[in-house]
Amino acid sequence: MEEQGLQTIYLKDYKAPTHEVKTVHLEVTLGEESTTVVNTSSWASKNSQTSLMLHGDSLELVSVHVNGKEHSS
Repeated sequence: MEEQGLQTIYLKDYKAPTHEVKTVHLEVTLGEESTTVVNTSSWASKNSQTSLMLHGDSLELVSVHVNGKEHSS
């Protein structure tokens, strides 16, 4: 599926992860009209020269904090 600049990632294009997930904490709030999920996670870079990119579909990114400081998406 290609929407809003998203591209399908094929197995032939797979690359080993550049980051390792250390911890994940999900807080899920189910509502009548919507669902809110707050994800608090810790990541470690396997290579200090790479940046972390997360892919999502039909999601609204509200905020990103790195080491306690807010960053723009």
